Amino acid sequence: MPTAHSKPAFPILFLTIFIYYIDLASMKINKLPITINKKRKDLTLDYIRNHYDPRAKSIQIMPKIIIIHWAGGRSKNIKTLFEIINPVKISANRSIAKNNPLNISAHFGIGRQGDIHQFMPETMMARHAAGLNNSSIGIENIGNDDRPLT
Repeated sequence: MPTAHSKPAFPILFLTIFIYYIDLASMKINKLPITINKKRKDLTLDYIRNHYDPRAKSIQIMPKIIIIHWAGGRSKNIKTLFEIINPVKISANRSIAKNNPLNISAHFGIGRQGDIHQFMPETMMARHAAGLNNSSIGIENIGNDDRPLT
């Protein structure tokens, strides 16, 4: 319940979203689809059933939040990020592979020059944020220890 000292969050949120969409409308989004085949869909549904809803029948989501990540590691550019997330199954030597073989993914990637690349539909669940995958859009920002975020 708001107090006399609380400030309304709605106007700030609305303004932020409005500015975001104005800027987004003027930007080109490059389609760079990762492999979305029957195996990825099946693994995604298994992931949803194991982590969110045992009775799920679909891999579709209704995003409520946007999560912006720092790609880091081997992701020196969009090409290397794509090479990491494109395989359907995650490398067996990754610690998260024991929970589910579904590879990590993201909906979008932002290159070092501000270029935007869409890897998958916003309404398909991506594996990018444990606990929030079923309600969020994942955006990977390219950067690493040698080349920080722009």
